[in-house]
Amino acid sequence: MKRSKQILLCLFVIWTCGCSSPSPATESVNAFMTKTPSIQSTTTMPTSQLQITYIQNDDNFGELYASDVNCMTQEPMCFSEPRLLFTTLTMPTSDQSWPRGLLTDYSWSAEGNRIALVSVGDILIGDLNKHNWTNITNSSDVDEYQPAWSHDGNAIYYRACPRTADGIYGGHSACGIYSSDLTGNVKFTFLGSQSDYYDSYDVSPDGQKIVFALADTQGYDQIYQANLDGSENHQITAGQINNSSPSFSPDGKKMIYVRINEPNGANSPLQSDLILKDLETGEEKILTKQFDGDVFTPVFAPDGNWVAFTSFDTSLNANIFVLSIDDGIWIQVTYTNHAVSPSWRLSVKP
Repeated sequence: MKRSKQILLCLFVIWTCGCSSPSPATESVNAFMTKTPSIQSTTTMPTSQLQITYIQNDDNFGELYASDVNCMTQEPMCFSEPRLLFTTLTMPTSDQSWPRGLLTDYSWSAEGNRIALVSVGDILIGDLNKHNWTNITNSSDVDEYQPAWSHDGNAIYYRACPRTADGIYGGHSACGIYSSDLTGNVKFTFLGSQSDYYDSYDVSPDGQKIVFALADTQGYDQIYQANLDGSENHQITAGQINNSSPSFSPDGKKMIYVRINEPNGANSPLQSDLILKDLETGEEKILTKQFDGDVFTPVFAPDGNWVAFTSFDTSLNANIFVLSIDDGIWIQVTYTNHAVSPSWRLSVKP
């Protein structure tokens, strides 16, 4: 488990430091690549104002881009040219009125105009139309990650990781899951202790359940499910393999997660796949068996029929893809080689 986390962190560091001055993604993504371009999609995803958003980072600042979902008829899915939504302030800077430094994690509100994101280890909430930001964590010795809006839009969940002597970004021995109101004045601990390291999580769309990754007794990350009050906590994956990044389907009945395997021992390269799990029957399906490249950060589309994810190839190029769960079609969305952290957004026109 420790080695897998360290390698994933190294991938992110190598990727961010190796990207010099990312330019706006000007390649046409309408000429997308699919595994089976002749297959027609039969899904009914709403396309009005639906977007794929993603992050591009330079050494000292981050950018957030969006591509509109333009069609679902003549082809499986097609996208507009990406456009820049906003840029963080370049580090180092003492200005805390705007998000600073690299972007790693973010989450859109249901109406699509508010965003919660990580800025130098804190969670900030802002409105992209009004350009106002509120730091709801504002901590000097704890780093916060993975913000997620509550189902009613009145709170933010996040992971909080106290820093060790190693300092900011990476020096953490424990991480818990917390909640805060939108002012940062009221905070609750959901899961965590001084020794637990919660690796990733997701809250169900109805706000009743949580899935999260935590090491088992053998040291492998496994996924657990519990009610939001902590009751009925039980393990739902097993084996000598790391499972992480769980994400609920829109109806809360299924989950997609990342299975990370070291096939030939501790020194072999990581291999990862997206696994679809039925939470009612326990049935599992490998979605990326025929897909080249390692996969990370999956997230369901609003209709539950598509999944967006990040993929690293053997040269550590990172791009965003979408995958049809029913048809097995995968589509490359970005061609920048340094795009990560996809999210679906129902945008709001000014």
